[in-house]
Amino acid sequence: MGQDAIKAIFGVNGLMVSDWLPTDQDIAAITAAL
Repeated sequence: MGQDAIKAIFGVNGLMVSDWLPTDQDIAAITAAL
């Protein structure tokens, strides 16, 4: 999953992620929630 997809997901939740770099654990949690 690309950075743009992550921004799109978190953007829907109103979170600013411009300076946030996801860890593998974060990505796993995100993809598990999809």
